Amino acid sequence: MFAGIDPATLTEFRAFLDFPLGGAGGVPGNATIESAFLDIYIDSFQPSMATLPILIELVSFQPPTLLGTDFDRGLQPPLAYVRVNPPFTLADVGTNVSIDVTPLMVQAQQRGLTDFQVRIMEDLGPAIPGLIEIDDTTGANRALHAPELTVTYF
Repeated sequence: MFAGIDPATLTEFRAFLDFPLGGAGGVPGNATIESAFLDIYIDSFQPSMATLPILIELVSFQPPTLLGTDFDRGLQPPLAYVRVNPPFTLADVGTNVSIDVTPLMVQAQQRGLTDFQVRIMEDLGPAIPGLIEIDDTTGANRALHAPELTVTYF
């Protein structure tokens, strides 16, 4: 999955993740959220000298098929968002980055959402050509590299 603006084509990419909240091992609807962290593995980053500001937005879409409107912030406004701080750099490649998404999880819980769904995109202002590749492997390294949501609640 990609997020950011491809420096070669200036095409914007937005990544989407969906984590079911119910079922075995899920977060009970009446839980009080203490913390929530989204861990993502960064496979690549271009260009090497860029600094890429990223937003993580809580959204609600119908998986598994994304619609064009899911990419449009006007038609699919975020329910809440967090800015990744510090912005991504080349130093993040080959690492798991842990992002505090507690405010988003609290919002999902308060709204009674059945899924924790996020849109990952460049924090748009002046467009900065920069692109991260987030590992969403289903292969042998899935346990190490697949995106993971860890929620602490009581």
